[in-house]
Amino acid sequence: MSHKNLLVACADGKLVDRAISEAKCRVVTYSGGDHPTADWFVSEVYGSETPQRFLIQRREAGTIMLSIPITTKLLGEHNRQNIVGCVATLLESNALEIPQIQSALSAFRGIRRRLELKSEESSIYLYEDLSSSRPKAVAALHALRQNRPTSRIYAIFQPHTFSFRSRQALEWYPGMFAEADAVLVFSPPELRGLASGEMLSHDEIIDSIRAGNPIPVHVVRNAEDILDTLLPVLKAGDVAAFMTSGGMEGAISTTISRIVQEFPRR
Repeated sequence: MSHKNLLVACADGKLVDRAISEAKCRVVTYSGGDHPTADWFVSEVYGSETPQRFLIQRREAGTIMLSIPITTKLLGEHNRQNIVGCVATLLESNALEIPQIQSALSAFRGIRRRLELKSEESSIYLYEDLSSSRPKAVAALHALRQNRPTSRIYAIFQPHTFSFRSRQALEWYPGMFAEADAVLVFSPPELRGLASGEMLSHDEIIDSIRAGNPIPVHVVRNAEDILDTLLPVLKAGDVAAFMTSGGMEGAISTTISRIVQEFPRR
């Protein structure tokens, strides 16, 4: 990068120090937590409910130069980290004023299918998340657990991507649902492109999830199976998270519509 550019680097990353050491431009660092050397960081998090509220601070040579209260509908530590990076970039480059940033973050509802709240008309918290890899799935469930620490979380998961279907996923599944209370595994679609020896069978996926997660694991194949599993046990305040980069053959919208009907918000 040219010496005229600005490099905004996440201090939480493992290899960031190397990149910073080679930079010929001005460098600013940020953290989703209180990293001891980050220029921009989160110093306070106020409660766990939605909307999420926290304080971003800017320090120079150990002195706090700026404090910015943030309110956002986005959940989780990963979103706090992303927000700090955006705030640092915008303010260091003089692109926006602080009130403009605060207003935009407060109004922003998030990206489609990234912990997207699907309905505000139900007493069940219904979310959809792409969860296209193990880190993303773990981050989504962790964010939900932070936001709803006493709720029961039902993960409706479809191993849709090549990564989740390949043999390397045998290392992904143990502990992946640690923040959930039960997981419903939706039958994966047929995939082309993986050699037969590289692709996990449906039974192998189920066995791996059961072996690595000490919670109830249910096998479901359609919306009717999901509803037959969930409706008898759901209660107000529970969380149902649909986790797939696919569409579960239309089962997501069908299931959500029925849950909203059976559990309307009072």
